[in-house]
Amino acid sequence: MHDRSLGWTCLVVAALLLWPACSSGDGSSPGDEDGDGYAAAEDCDDGNPDIYPGASEVAYDGVDQDCDGSDLVDVDADGSVATEAGGNDCNDNDPEIGPWVDEVPYDGVDQDCDGQDLTDADGDGYVGEEAGGDDCADDDPFAYPGAVEIPYDKTDQDCDGEDLTDVDGDGYDARRSGGEDCNDRDETINPAAEEVCEDANVDHDCDGSTAINEEQCFLYPSDGTWKSPSGDIEFEVRFTGTWMDMKEAYFGTCTNSSTGCTATASLQETITIEIFNSYGQASFYLSTPQGDDCWGTFDTVDSARGTCSSYSTPCACGMNYEWSATLIQ
Repeated sequence: MHDRSLGWTCLVVAALLLWPACSSGDGSSPGDEDGDGYAAAEDCDDGNPDIYPGASEVAYDGVDQDCDGSDLVDVDADGSVATEAGGNDCNDNDPEIGPWVDEVPYDGVDQDCDGQDLTDADGDGYVGEEAGGDDCADDDPFAYPGAVEIPYDKTDQDCDGEDLTDVDGDGYDARRSGGEDCNDRDETINPAAEEVCEDANVDHDCDGSTAINEEQCFLYPSDGTWKSPSGDIEFEVRFTGTWMDMKEAYFGTCTNSSTGCTATASLQETITIEIFNSYGQASFYLSTPQGDDCWGTFDTVDSARGTCSSYSTPCACGMNYEWSATLIQ
């Protein structure tokens, strides 16, 4: 019978004798030359103990420390390669910053990596007031300093601090913007203006009526003697232009075609008459018992025009005569 204890002893001794032959002599396991604990089959660089699966990756150095197949070039994992690795992610430590991120205006941070913070949100070329600029509405590309102002829309397009409500600059806001100016395109029309006698169809003072003050618009002619260039008409204006006296009204020669009778046509009788206000102008009218009449209008304080008619000539023929006269003294 064999001694089993002697057999086991021989096996242990043999194993101890063979141990040096199985070791690399540098402490590494078989197939793990760099001694990092990973065999060459799974160690992507078995000659460098700092490179193995699970090692700490050093970003942007061009080395694949953790054997995942690539260097670390996107630290914040936002899908964009860092600028340090030749990409366009300007802050690879913040996933909220990258070339595809929406920019937050006026916060001093360049979220979209275009090289600057967004300070002109509407793209009109003017920096918003929120960023220290002078664009009063940086969300509206049609509102900026110097823009065309649209009146009455409650929007300050030109950033002067208010909407345009007084287009004609007469100091009164237009009715469309809640003011009292009934015509904001004409500076002569506003609540403080006076009605104009020569423009009686316009409401100059915005009181809702085109009526004018008759006394204001009554053009009084000057006192004195008035005469037509030919001398056919002559009258006297007296008492501050309220009364006049027709001194002569001569119309020329009248010929009755049926009888051949010829006579001088003129007013046979003159009377003192009153100058009156006719639609804002001073006028006069007179008539004689014989049926003759004469009317006139004063265009200015020293010029007048009108028509006279005579039917009481000896030859019984009528005459109409248009005249003009001026103040001669």
